[in-house]
Amino acid sequence: EALPQSARWLNHEWGRAQGYSLKVTTDWLREIIAPGSGEAALVALDGRTPVGTCLLVTCDLETRAELTPWVSGFYVRPGYRRRSIGARLLAAVEGAARTQGAAAVYLYTNTAESLCLRCGWRVMERFAHGGEDFALMAKELA
Repeated sequence: EALPQSARWLNHEWGRAQGYSLKVTTDWLREIIAPGSGEAALVALDGRTPVGTCLLVTCDLETRAELTPWVSGFYVRPGYRRRSIGARLLAAVEGAARTQGAAAVYLYTNTAESLCLRCGWRVMERFAHGGEDFALMAKELA
């Protein structure tokens, strides 16, 4: 039920800038949630209202394809930030990765580094991409 809203958030935040239409983003999410994909989409709800989303995907950074799995599409609606929703979404996606047998999980960010550090992630390296600076982060799941 939350797929259309999640697709709109992800397309607005990242997809459009990369040239993806809402349809392409929606189709990508459908592939992620398809049975047997090995990937996952999680949604935070306030009652029945979606307020955030977080994805577990095989690869989110082509230049580091040897690392897997990845947290991607990590988004919490502005009015719901600073309420631990982001931390709970991260914990849930880490749990999904652990269930799949992953020893570690990865993400890159230029907006959520401090939250990730508070949640036990570490910075592996820093890099520039598309004219912006990012932190490549990891969390061991052992």
